[in-house]
Amino acid sequence: MTSAARQIAFINAAHSMCHYCLLILPTAVLAMATPGGAFGSEYGAVLALATGMFVLYGALSLPQGWIAARIGRKPLMTVYFLGTGLSLVACGFATTPWLLGAALATTGAFAAIYHPVGTAMLVEAAGDRPGRSYRRERRVRQLRRGPGAGRDGVPGRAVRLA
Repeated sequence: MTSAARQIAFINAAHSMCHYCLLILPTAVLAMATPGGAFGSEYGAVLALATGMFVLYGALSLPQGWIAARIGRKPLMTVYFLGTGLSLVACGFATTPWLLGAALATTGAFAAIYHPVGTAMLVEAAGDRPGRSYRRERRVRQLRRGPGAGRDGVPGRAVRLA
C-alpha cells in the first residue's frame, strides 16, 4: 500500500467516524430514554443533551483550516482521532445527564476537525485523480449505511419519505 493509499484509507475511516459520532445518539436515545432511567424518560430531553455537540461542531469547524496551516494537517488529524475516540469513551462511561452532555460537547469539538482538514488531505493524497478518491470514499459511505444499502431503492425511499 502506497503512502497516498494509506492516507486515503485513514481519511475515509475518519469520515466514517465523524458521521458515526454525530449521528449515533438519536438511535441510542431509543434505549436510553426509559422511565426512571439515569438520563430521563423523554426522548426530546435526552436528545437535547447533544446540543453542545452540534454547536461546537459547527463553530469550531471554522478555524480548523487556519490551525492546520499553523501546526500541520497530519498532527491535527491525530488530535482528531485521539480526541474523538477518548470523548466517545467518556460518553460510554457517563452516568449523569451533565456528564453525557459534557462528553458529547467534547466529541463535537474534536469532530469539527475532520471536514476542513480531512477533505483537504483527501484531495492532496489523490494527486491528479481526486474523483477516484471521492468514489472510494462514497463506497465506504455506502457500506457504512448497513445491509439495506444495496437493496432495491423503492422501499428505502418510502421509509425516508415517511
